[in-house]
Amino acid sequence: MKKTDFANLFSELAIPVVVFEATDTLPVRYMNVQAGIRFSPSHSVQKLTGQAVNRQLDDLLRFDTPEEADAFRRQVLQMGHVEHYQCSIVTFEGNLRPVALWGNTVEAEDGVAYFVAYFSTVHTDVEGVHDPGKQLSEIINASFLADNVEASIQTVLAMAGREQRVSRAYIFEEVSATTTRNTYEWCAEGVEPAIQDLQSLEKADYNYDVIMQSGMYVTDDVRTLPQGDREILETQGIRSLAIIPLFDYGKPLGYVGFDDTAHYRQWSQDELQFLKSVSSVLATLIKRRNAEHSAQRTQDIMQIMLDVSDDVVYANTLDGYTVIFVSRSLALSLGTTREALLGKPCWQVLQKDQTGPCAFCPIPKITLEPGAERSQVYAWEVENTRTCKTYLAKDSIVKWVDGQYVHVETATDISARKDYEEQLRYYASVDTMTGALNRDWAGRLLEDMLKQPAFDGSLVFIDLDGLKKVNDQFGHALGDEMITEIINTVRAGLNDNELICRWGGDEFLVWLQADPETADRRIQQVIVQLERQNQKNTRPYKLSFSYGVVAFSSAEGTTLDALVTRADELMYRNKMGKRGIAMNRRRDDTR
Repeated sequence: MKKTDFANLFSELAIPVVVFEATDTLPVRYMNVQAGIRFSPSHSVQKLTGQAVNRQLDDLLRFDTPEEADAFRRQVLQMGHVEHYQCSIVTFEGNLRPVALWGNTVEAEDGVAYFVAYFSTVHTDVEGVHDPGKQLSEIINASFLADNVEASIQTVLAMAGREQRVSRAYIFEEVSATTTRNTYEWCAEGVEPAIQDLQSLEKADYNYDVIMQSGMYVTDDVRTLPQGDREILETQGIRSLAIIPLFDYGKPLGYVGFDDTAHYRQWSQDELQFLKSVSSVLATLIKRRNAEHSAQRTQDIMQIMLDVSDDVVYANTLDGYTVIFVSRSLALSLGTTREALLGKPCWQVLQKDQTGPCAFCPIPKITLEPGAERSQVYAWEVENTRTCKTYLAKDSIVKWVDGQYVHVETATDISARKDYEEQLRYYASVDTMTGALNRDWAGRLLEDMLKQPAFDGSLVFIDLDGLKKVNDQFGHALGDEMITEIINTVRAGLNDNELICRWGGDEFLVWLQADPETADRRIQQVIVQLERQNQKNTRPYKLSFSYGVVAFSSAEGTTLDALVTRADELMYRNKMGKRGIAMNRRRDDTR
């Protein structure tokens, strides 16, 4: 039940109805016209409506003792049900009027609990006295508290038919501008159903317009009717009947009829008033059914339209995260069916190993302006833990086909695009021949590292030995092989969080997460590995490089350029030292 439905549900009922919010003070949230008349016949309905919502239980009902008032309040709040409770109401003039009331607690879609009280016009302590107010309150409870509106309509017809001791209760509805159809029927025991023969009845064949325009069509004895009308009814065994039109804010819905095939009877004013109230209940239920059917048709059309799209779409409630709509593509991407997803929390079925709402849930980030039909769209990228795919998600809060606000997400699979972007980033950031980072990307990374507090390590400047000679004597293809083999050997000695980049043609920078002394030992191990490879291979050149190591510390406040220059100087000394050793060896060989 929706809070805004109170007027639609109860405004046309012939008994007083008051709706209290189920809190400690039981404030009045709605009263229908009949309640206003019962409480204060001398005031206008408009005045009553304005004052009623400002009243509370203690202002409205009068109990014999404070203890009785507390007991009533506890029964309402704890048990949620009251039946044939006798007390007095306080009119706006301050007078007391005896009443009996029935009531039940219902929860609206906004999560607020309400106590709906039906006041009987009959107040008696005599057992067994027929009380139409009680009967009508039971009919209201049976209809408005049920989830299945189709079953509720059948229940109301049956209860009203038994209450009025008629043979048949039925509903005819308009199906076109010229045709009506018998849609519901209740029959007393021993009475043959007629609904199967009345599925298409032309309005022109009977007094449909008269019924709808007169407000009520009642016949105590069909023998008093014109011959044509009498013959139609007598062939169905009908002796008397009462027909009440059904309207939706002035729009004809059809009518409800009550036939007596056993007796000619005189319909009393109380009986007709009771049937008129029943017709109001049935009209409300039919409007609810039509709204549900319309919402379902809208959802079916939406389902068909979205099922041909590759985008994944789902909707869930805001309170329990319950999935209420799933597109075909989403179910297929998860390798399951729609039925397996509907009715379950989205975090449970759309994500992997979630035990509660997702930490990255977009709902808290979405703002819905008061009174708006939908929120602004919140767009973001997310990787689904079940499909392992990346999606561009667009989320919003919208008013769903049934009127409640829900969360809707439409997501496009951008995994291929992300892979392509990753490739672009890779090619933009690395030297394609060696796989090392290029100078531009490495420079930015190293500068960012220097800006971080307490970031320590070592920077190694490497210059390949003899590359120009290999290129000149054996060609650039062999020179490229030399570069690749040396760098692969260096990379094999790095940890996952360390990096290597190509700083120039034959120059490379290596960042190691180690102090300079440890870094030097690790580079020496790489050189030893290269010497082993030289001994095994028959190349016309040797794999070798010169290097310089400097401390890489953000705490020193130095720049990357200064560190590279210092490491380059140390590398040059290393290279010159190796050349000096080589020249001394050649002199020794000539002696």
